[in-house]
Amino acid sequence: MPSIKINKLFSFILRISAKEFVWLSHRTTASVIFADERSTPLIAPLIPAHVSYLSVPVRGKTVFLNLRIIRWLLPSPLLMLRGKYSIQGLYLLAIARAVRAKLIVSTIDNNSWGNLYDFTPLRVISIQNGQRNSSDFGPPMSKQDIYVGLPKKKPTTLRTREYFGAGSLFSALAGLEERHNCIADERTVVYVSQFRDEAWNAAINKVELKLARWTYDYARARHLRFYLALDSIRNPHLRDSEITHFQSADIQAEVPDNADRFTNIREAARAALVVGHSSTLLIESLSIGVPALCGIHVDRAATWAVGDSPFDTLDREFLLAEQLSYLDFENHADDVIALAPETLFKKISRVRDQYCEFLGSKRYLQTVSETINRVLNE
Repeated sequence: MPSIKINKLFSFILRISAKEFVWLSHRTTASVIFADERSTPLIAPLIPAHVSYLSVPVRGKTVFLNLRIIRWLLPSPLLMLRGKYSIQGLYLLAIARAVRAKLIVSTIDNNSWGNLYDFTPLRVISIQNGQRNSSDFGPPMSKQDIYVGLPKKKPTTLRTREYFGAGSLFSALAGLEERHNCIADERTVVYVSQFRDEAWNAAINKVELKLARWTYDYARARHLRFYLALDSIRNPHLRDSEITHFQSADIQAEVPDNADRFTNIREAARAALVVGHSSTLLIESLSIGVPALCGIHVDRAATWAVGDSPFDTLDREFLLAEQLSYLDFENHADDVIALAPETLFKKISRVRDQYCEFLGSKRYLQTVSETINRVLNE
């Protein structure tokens, strides 16, 4: 145990020394800290215009410093050695104290700073952005202050002071409503890419390519439009390699030039069918009322068996079984598309409870906004 703590201390020193430092003016004050700059454009519109905020990068190389931050960072190695608090959490706490912030808000939901309420009045709101296994809610993220989650019911392994099962932030920001309240394009089939340009993902890429090709063939056989929801919409520098990956299977995909992070979810919300491997977008689609077929990876092996994932207890109509043939896939797709709306919504009530609630755009954003305002006024 002592050696583990010493290793943590050395890791802290090495990580700090590898950063690029930005000197923050000592006059800087902010009521709200957005932990990670990607959270800022998503959440900033939900706070009152007169409330000041500071966007703090936590996953890049930039580190904010000034004399006040350094002063509050000095005890950090000792707190780390206690084994309860993370480097990032103590860094954010130091900034919050230096700028006199009352609240940290972040869409990094699997964070390690939600437990800062153990020894500080600083509040932390974490907004879930993707599906999590039950094991994902173990330490250090098992303790959270205020957690806005995807499922209606709080995961049993997650400990919070407050929990709101609101659904998907991205569905809300895309302005989506339930399927029966929006116009469906029943001539489109969407395939959700999980492409990763890394060696460890090679087996998954290979399996995914087969399912993508089947989805493409199915769309052509049924005279349906095929839309490929690229993962690189979030990472534009990977766009060319992702398109090349699917072209290697002779998949000619429609790729909009003006696509943004909400294009995929809007396409899925209007589709006749959404297909993919263990993507949050599949669950988001089901929660709205769109038929979806989910293929599952187990231990990153080249298989579609159901394993330890958030998709384990989905109704079998929405799961692709192991050792699937193309004919099986084709029949399965026809069956799920043909589900009567009342039957589909009965089945997805459990999806909402356990995976992804759907409050609708206005109610979701109102929930987050009211929670932020309440904390600021406490």
